[in-house]
Amino acid sequence: MVSFFKKKRSLVIILILVVLGVFAVIYIIGLIIPVVTTYEYMYSASGPYEVVRVIDGDTFVVKIDNTETTIRMIGIDAPESVASEDYYEKNTPEGLVASEFTKKLLSSASVALEYDVETTDKYGRTLAYVYLDDTTMVNELLLENGMAEVCIIPPNDKYSDRFYSAMKKAKKENKGFFGTGFFK
Repeated sequence: MVSFFKKKRSLVIILILVVLGVFAVIYIIGLIIPVVTTYEYMYSASGPYEVVRVIDGDTFVVKIDNTETTIRMIGIDAPESVASEDYYEKNTPEGLVASEFTKKLLSSASVALEYDVETTDKYGRTLAYVYLDDTTMVNELLLENGMAEVCIIPPNDKYSDRFYSAMKKAKKENKGFFGTGFFK
């Protein structure tokens, strides 16, 4: 009987040593392999970046390396609210609503940016998919709420299926400007 307890105690000691050894290996690996930020791990985005101001429903400014950078959200188009006189689209009351919606989302926020094939447009704005701290994609959120329409400009089409699906649902549910008739 005594020999049985000695064997059992020896097994428990070996088990404890194995568990401690596994934890030690995990700890050492954690020191050797650099830790990847949440943004990079989840969707290869960079950030977080502080939002400085919102320009309109689909454009805003962030601070990257102490430089203000204008960001144009990829794959969406919100109604205009700050277009110049010679721009092909006119400013609309809906543009002000979309702009306010985006301001509520991004004011005092930090965002992560994910890029596609082309990273700038002809106006010099940085093109990006935009994420809030909780990994919510802002581009898609605007579509889901009927504040923007899909506007895919190849080659930046990584999430086109996802975007069309979000817009289709908003249209079916008469959300935002689909409910007012501004979007058809």
